[in-house]
Amino acid sequence: MDFPLNLMQQGGSNPPSPFRFDPPATTMVLGPWPGDEPPTMDAILQAMANCTGQELNVRVADESDAGPVWACQVEIDGLPSPCAIWCDRSEELARATHEITGVQCDTLIAFETLLSVDDPLTNYINLVRLVSMTLPDSPVLHDTGSGYWLERDRILQDFMDVEREPSEDILWRIELEGGSVRTAGLQRCGREELVMFDVPEMLQQTAIESISDIAAL
Repeated sequence: MDFPLNLMQQGGSNPPSPFRFDPPATTMVLGPWPGDEPPTMDAILQAMANCTGQELNVRVADESDAGPVWACQVEIDGLPSPCAIWCDRSEELARATHEITGVQCDTLIAFETLLSVDDPLTNYINLVRLVSMTLPDSPVLHDTGSGYWLERDRILQDFMDVEREPSEDILWRIELEGGSVRTAGLQRCGREELVMFDVPEMLQQTAIESISDIAAL
């Protein structure tokens, strides 16, 4: 039996929930590239082919003076949607990477795709594994959706062990800012972000736990 207000659309024949949407927001993972020179597109695609054992279906973007160094789109098993990949320079990412790891990386390789609303966790794990194996020299990966910086030891622990699947809260982060508690990362799962405004300090931990429980539904 369905509840009258089935906000999360869990079964039944209720109208689509305003808290779910399809397609979801995109997921982007940035890989800082160490060294002075950016890698070629062929080198990155070959690394992808080597680590997946797949023959890649690639579409190359037209070159542009104002655009990235190079860009392409790849279809790959394990991801439900094509993955856009491009190479660019970012001083902001270079500074952040150096602060976290001490490694100078002036170039980034970006991977952007859509996760399935039915199984975003598996898709996300596959994406992080793909980026990690394609860019083995990147000292850290940056998930722009959640804001997480995934260092190598965390990637090995949470993503590379095929017998151990990370919990789904790796898909989002809970932020506390100015008395408000909010999520970051649910939109790429096809769900609206959650927020509580003006939470008293004595109730902030309870609010964090409550939003975490709701996000996991």
